[in-house]
Amino acid sequence: MTALVRSLPRIQNTIQGQIFLATCFACLTALGAQVQVPISPVPVTLQVLFVLLSGLVLGSKLGILSQLEYLAFGLAGMPVFAQGKSGLLALLDPTGGYLVGFILGAYIAGLLAESVAQPGRIRFFCCGFTRVLSLFRSFYSLQFLMKHSFHSILFYFYRVLYLLFR
Repeated sequence: MTALVRSLPRIQNTIQGQIFLATCFACLTALGAQVQVPISPVPVTLQVLFVLLSGLVLGSKLGILSQLEYLAFGLAGMPVFAQGKSGLLALLDPTGGYLVGFILGAYIAGLLAESVAQPGRIRFFCCGFTRVLSLFRSFYSLQFLMKHSFHSILFYFYRVLYLLFR
C-alpha cells in the first residue's frame, strides 16, 4: 500500500475496508467515463485520471482489483464504459484496448508508487506519465493484434477453401 492509504485511519487494516476503497475507485472510474470530450472513435474521458489515482493511492494490488471491478461492472451489463457502452462488445470497440490497459496501467502506477519511500509531486507525475504511456501502448498493441489476427484468419480461411476446391 502507498503512503496515502497508510495514513487513512483503520479502514485499510481490514479486508472489508480495502475492498470498499477498491470499489470506490471502480465507481469513480465509472463516473469519469461519463465526463467526456467526444472525439471519434475514442473519446477523451476522466477515466485515465481515476485509473491513475487508483494505482497511486491504493497501490498495485488494490489498483488492479478496482479496475477488475470496473471491467466486471461493464461486462455484467452496467453502462459504465464511455458513451454508455457495456458488455463484451465494448471490449471489441476501438476503446477495448484502453479498457484492458487500465488494469496494467493501475498496476504499473501502483508499483511505482510503492517503490517510492517519500512520495512527492514530481515522483507522482513521473509515475502517472509512465502509466499513461503503458495505457497507450496496450491500446495500440491490442488493436494491432486484433487487426492482424483477423486478416491472418481470413487469409488461412481462403487458403483452405482454395486447397479444398481447386
